Amino acid sequence: MEKDRNSMIDFLLAAYEGEPEYREQEVRLEALTDTQLKEEYEAVREKVMSDVDRNDLLEFAH
Repeated sequence: MEKDRNSMIDFLLAAYEGEPEYREQEVRLEALTDTQLKEEYEAVREKVMSDVDRNDLLEFAH
């Protein structure tokens, strides 16, 4: 699960890129169990996807 774990951490850290709390969040995420990390990843991913207007995406793609 190491590759998946790293991908999930990278996804969750993207919001903190260049921010002072980046390292703090990185340490926090790395300390989570696989189950905790997956739950946090899925919750954030669901939130991001619910905020996306699919019509805007389709318009952008064309």
